[in-house]
Amino acid sequence: MIYVDKKAHGWGLEVLTQDEIQRIHDSACRVLRETGVYMASKDAQDYMEAFGCDVDRETNIIKIPQSVIDKALDAIPRAPAGYQVPQWGRDGELVTTIGVGENDIQFSCSGVCTSYLDPYTGERREPTWKDVADTARLCDAIPEIYNYQIAVSAEDVPKELMCLCQEAAILKNYTKVHSNMNESPWIFERMLKMMFAVAGGKEAFREKPFFGYGLDPISPLSFDTNELDMTIMGIKAGVGPCVFTDMQSGATGPATLAGALVVTTAETLAGFVFAQSVELGTPVTMGSSSSTFDMRAMSAPIGSAEHALYSCATTQFAKFYGVGCSAGGG
Repeated sequence: MIYVDKKAHGWGLEVLTQDEIQRIHDSACRVLRETGVYMASKDAQDYMEAFGCDVDRETNIIKIPQSVIDKALDAIPRAPAGYQVPQWGRDGELVTTIGVGENDIQFSCSGVCTSYLDPYTGERREPTWKDVADTARLCDAIPEIYNYQIAVSAEDVPKELMCLCQEAAILKNYTKVHSNMNESPWIFERMLKMMFAVAGGKEAFREKPFFGYGLDPISPLSFDTNELDMTIMGIKAGVGPCVFTDMQSGATGPATLAGALVVTTAETLAGFVFAQSVELGTPVTMGSSSSTFDMRAMSAPIGSAEHALYSCATTQFAKFYGVGCSAGGG
């Protein structure tokens, strides 16, 4: 099926001035130089050290000099303004394009919900493998959605194989760009093999990738070992990561917008440096679903006004760095 490309165009809401963006960037670089980030993956440490970073093997703290940050930013591939970046589907067809330098908006689902309101019975229950397949098939039929980010989890399959079962459901029922949960390198390797088989081989997948994944920092200033190792695997397969921050300001980061943005920007830059250390010229994007922390509910109120501010600010930083952006919409 060939999808009708329906694009929306944003107004370009700005919450930061260019001077404020530059000051936050400079402060984030200082954090990386003086404080550093935590990366316990030995392979990640090897790559970062070879790229010019200061790696402390005992504390797993990596400090990143300004020259290394600049080298990584210079290596990120950027298309000229007006260029349409193709987004490929499972069957090798062009799903949509994203305009460079434009306020194009594309939509995706998300959530990984562990409770499901059955649309037929009205029952509130745990989601199943069939619900993953059904939500994928529904999103496949909606032209405005080009990216299926796993919407529900398959709670009726063995936990250790959940991601692989979900991947099978998505690949059978969804033909556009997608992403899935990735719990370990062992799982991720097999997910990639499934996608290689569907694409017609590893090189065919590399030429027209239809999968995206996140390198999600653990605020403040820390990265999960499994995610780092899986990012290496993803880059080797030809797909760069989206460095996606999910800070809860006032809990896992500073309470103020400016302070929180300094930390999340530092985390994003560290992810960019890591990706370039693995393979120079790796395409990267950035994203955020950061919000405040509700101390009464003990949760992050996604959809709050602060969440919208973080998302708007993230899109501004994406333009500042010349990369694509994925921001939470509530």
